[in-house]
Amino acid sequence: MAEDGQPLSAIYSVMQDSHGYIWFGTVSGLERYDGYGFRSYLYDAFNPTGLSGYKVTSIVEDSSGYIWAGTLTDGLNRLDRRTDKFHFIHNPRDPQSLSGAKINALITDRYGNVWIATDKGLDRFNKRTGRSSGMRPRCEWKVVRTTNVVVR
Repeated sequence: MAEDGQPLSAIYSVMQDSHGYIWFGTVSGLERYDGYGFRSYLYDAFNPTGLSGYKVTSIVEDSSGYIWAGTLTDGLNRLDRRTDKFHFIHNPRDPQSLSGAKINALITDRYGNVWIATDKGLDRFNKRTGRSSGMRPRCEWKVVRTTNVVVR
């Protein structure tokens, strides 16, 4: 954090949640701005309920108010704001897990599902079942990074 209260690192993504907070995905983690100051969520290898890695590339809020943070190389995290703890979502040994650990983009649909674009394919996290299902490519996909801005 800089002396002026702003994050020090490069910013990959920005999102405003339903409470009006502004979230920043940065090279060093996740930052939340409440209009007065920043709250940092940083990677800590010794914290099993913390952020799974550095470099938060994408952020989205689902219909239940969970904040989802995708990382450049360390999978997907879901923040429960009631407990202020993360749940890590990626197990390469589980076929029902995400297709890849590099999260390129996140979006929610009107049914409450979270769609996850990874370097290995497209996944849908079903809110009702708590499981993800993937659409694996039949050939190599090249995911092109885009920036989407949604204004409510």
